[in-house]
Amino acid sequence: MVKEDFKLRLLFLCASHTLLHVYSNLPLALLPILISEYGLSVLIVGFIVSIPRAFSLVFSVPSGLLADRLGHTKLISFSLFLEVLAASLIMLFPTVEAIVLSFSLTALASTFYHPPALSATTNISPIDFRSRGLGFHGASGTLGFALGPITLGIGLNGDMSTLFGLHQYLLLQS
Repeated sequence: MVKEDFKLRLLFLCASHTLLHVYSNLPLALLPILISEYGLSVLIVGFIVSIPRAFSLVFSVPSGLLADRLGHTKLISFSLFLEVLAASLIMLFPTVEAIVLSFSLTALASTFYHPPALSATTNISPIDFRSRGLGFHGASGTLGFALGPITLGIGLNGDMSTLFGLHQYLLLQS
């Protein structure tokens, strides 16, 4: 395999992992908004966040089986499609039911993404780079978890002042 081809494929897997986790972390970041905007109790909001994780739990092993049968590319593509569908639903239908459905689709997208992506990362990585390749892939998911709440804050704030305010706060703290 050509080394540049490996790097490009790994870059795609890392970028898709980052984007996937930008959305995966949003349910937790939205807790205060769900409570205030919809007048929901903490218990109900807890269920809204927990229901998608239950779907993820139930589909974890079947997603690995599907990855083995259908191949990496099809299941990764399907998971990214689910992610786009979830983001579209939550923007088009901002009801509690649509939010639960969107969060559930996001959890399923993550569940269907990980087995084939980890397998693909292992398969495309040269032996002497395999652990680093998995490390880059894992780090890119963590980057997505970190960017999710910041992206939400910028989106809800409507401008870049959130980042500038954070920068000023950090400068004052040092």
